This record gives sequence, structure tokens and C-alpha cells, in this order.
Amino acid sequence: MKRLLLLLAVCALTLGAQTKKILVMGNYDEAIDDWRKVSNKVKLVEVTPDTVMKEIGDADAFIGSIKPEMVMAGKKLKWVQVTSAGVEPVLHMSGSTALRDSDIILTNNQIVQGPEIADHALAMLLSLTREIPRWLALKAERRSGRPPRVISTNCAARRPSSSAWAASACRSPSAPGPSA
Repeated sequence: MKRLLLLLAVCALTLGAQTKKILVMGNYDEAIDDWRKVSNKVKLVEVTPDTVMKEIGDADAFIGSIKPEMVMAGKKLKWVQVTSAGVEPVLHMSGSTALRDSDIILTNNQIVQGPEIADHALAMLLSLTREIPRWLALKAERRSGRPPRVISTNCAARRPSSSAWAASACRSPSAPGPSA
């Protein structure tokens, strides 16, 4: 997906006849080699926090985590690609509104990372509601027995295998149970 994003950006930036300069900050050695094969009208320049200010003045685009001083120094910047799903660190938490108030197009990896983040959140929710960490601890101690019962206040949502189990699981400790 990162290739597709870069390919689209390269195509958009290469509409003009001149070579476009894209700065890349981060550890993307293999990706940069692939990106260089896409077009000869793009000059990809790897930068570090120490060298970025020397190169950003005439750069057309930037890939990586950009800081407000870089935005202000990038007089020709038209596009910034943030390699994370969220853009809050560069827009709101940077202490500056330089990027937000500019005409620079800001893109991120939300589409690329969104499904994975959603899957992880759902897995964590299921882990906590099903008490999986507790069950794994019991398993590690080699205790036998059933996995812990899921605690729920919504008894109507359960689908128990027997009505006697449902009555015992859903009643409060002080409520009388069904007679046997």
C-alpha cells in the first residue's frame, strides 16, 4: 500500500516537466530503492534530523515525521506524507500551527494501518471481557477446571446451553434460585 501511495504522489508531482525533490526521513532503505525505480523525474533524498534543514528549502515533498521548523523552512513544500495513521502529533501537538495553516497537502497511512488497529482493539476488548489473561495465568499454574465464567450484567444477551445454568449465572447472589 505504501508503494501505491508513493506511486500516486510521484505521478502527481511529475506532471510538471521538472524533476521533483522528495525528502525521506526514517529507516526506509529498501522502500527508497523501490521508489527510485518508479520515475526518473523524482529525486529522492534521504535525510536525518541533522541534515534535513539543509535540504528542505527546495524540496517539493517530505515523507516522515515533520516538525514546525521544517515546515517553515520548506518554501516549496506541496505535500507531506506522515508514515503513521494519526496526524495529531504534526498538526496539534507540535506546538505550532505552521502545517495546519499552510497550503501543504498532508496525507497519512490511515487506510493502510486502520484495519490492523481495529483488529487489535477488538482483540484486546475480547481478551479483557473473556478474562483470557486470568485463564492463561491459571493454565500456566497448571490448575485444572473450567475457564473463568464471563461476568455480564446483560443476561438476555447470553445463549446458555441449559436454562438451569442461565438461571444460576444470571441471578444475583441474594436472589433465590429455581427449585430443583
